[in-house]
Amino acid sequence: MSDNKKQILLPICTPPITSYQQIALPLTVAMNNTTAINWFFSNYVQVLCINRKHYFEKENNDNALHYNFYSPNITSVEPINQISIDSSEQLFFFIRSQFVKDIIDDGWYIYTHADMFYIDGSNGFGFAHYPHDLLIYGYDDENIYIYMYNKYKLASHKVKIDNFLKGYFSEYCDRNKYKNRAMLIKTNNEKCRVNLEKIRWYMQDYLNGTETFARENPNIFNPDSLTVNGVDTYREFDELLDYAIINEYKDLRRSDLYCFYEHKKVMFDRVIYLRDNGFLSISDKLLDEFEMVKKQAEILMFLGLKMNTLENPERKNFTLLRMKDNIKIIKEHEVSAWNRYIDENKEVLG
Repeated sequence: MSDNKKQILLPICTPPITSYQQIALPLTVAMNNTTAINWFFSNYVQVLCINRKHYFEKENNDNALHYNFYSPNITSVEPINQISIDSSEQLFFFIRSQFVKDIIDDGWYIYTHADMFYIDGSNGFGFAHYPHDLLIYGYDDENIYIYMYNKYKLASHKVKIDNFLKGYFSEYCDRNKYKNRAMLIKTNNEKCRVNLEKIRWYMQDYLNGTETFARENPNIFNPDSLTVNGVDTYREFDELLDYAIINEYKDLRRSDLYCFYEHKKVMFDRVIYLRDNGFLSISDKLLDEFEMVKKQAEILMFLGLKMNTLENPERKNFTLLRMKDNIKIIKEHEVSAWNRYIDENKEVLG
């Protein structure tokens, strides 16, 4: 780049969770804090998915679980500072392209959204209108630099500033429920520590199928947003597979498969981290059990992705039946492993 051109790129890192952008994009910034790993492994124990029965009552009949890590608020990330820009301010700020540059110059990332029709490198660029989340982390004279999903993974994209503004103010975003959501986030230097008490609570919630949000927020819990939690999500996954088998449309939601695997991977990585840093112990035999759970979850993910590429309904059904067997094995071994892990660390986790 010639001397008369300015380029500013803030550091980004591959987040330890990639299956959902609402978690992944803030983590991209948060994990720049050198102690954020302590905070990360103190969270993301609990998982949830929709209650399929409740989902059907809302006249949603697709093959979706919306399986996800428990993350009550994307702004509650200890290793970052955040400023939310409300709807009355956004038109004033984003109508000026210099605003983005000023924010980046001051070390802030911008987590927002745009109509993918206008975003270079997106799956919808030039032919499909749909709003999607993105993270702005840099700029040069004519472009901004965005970190976001392409079809399969998180990746960096260079986008013309005018295109971003067209995408941000697109009428297709006006109709989206996330319109007017913009957040400035910046890595801080707060020293994060492992929180064993939180790990204990989340682990008990996970094994008991407790709705963590309801327990933590009893005064604002909304029963209309009922979910299934912890190990009870296995039942919903199994029933989803039954539903796919008896219906003509059998393909599964990719993000559900990715997130299920990532949860088991994070669980495995956590026990290694806590052991290696002297927080909790784990026997070699039990560690092997956690690794087996992770590998079986990876197999489940690949079976689901493969099934989505098949055209023959009988072959799809055969793969779905294999997945049902796999789900049963994973649950049995994971519940056993966590109970033994608690027993090995009962003074802390009991």
